[in-house]
Amino acid sequence: MPIKINGVVYPLPSDDGQRSITLHEQLLIEKEFKRPMEKLFRFSSISDRALKAMSEDKQDEVETEKRLALFVMVWIARLRAGEKLSFTEATDVELSELDMSDDDGDADPLASGEVTPTSE
Repeated sequence: MPIKINGVVYPLPSDDGQRSITLHEQLLIEKEFKRPMEKLFRFSSISDRALKAMSEDKQDEVETEKRLALFVMVWIARLRAGEKLSFTEATDVELSELDMSDDDGDADPLASGEVTPTSE
């Protein structure tokens, strides 16, 4: 699912036709976060069923980790586009400037502003 930031479309790593994370990118990610990439992406493929079976606190932790993994992918996509940005610079974007619509036109509720990071 590509992401659009300020009108620029960035295909995310592993999108159709895109390379997966490279070894160099893995080193950048691990250097930035000071933990193995596997830990950053450990919840990225958790099923909705498994998520619903968790306590509310654990669900919040998983959703936060999943969001961080998405932001890492945005950073890598922007680096691949030739932008020389730190993680902070690459993700310092107003929610109103994000478009994370999938192929069916369904927008991500966080990006659309329907849900804010502090909403319950």
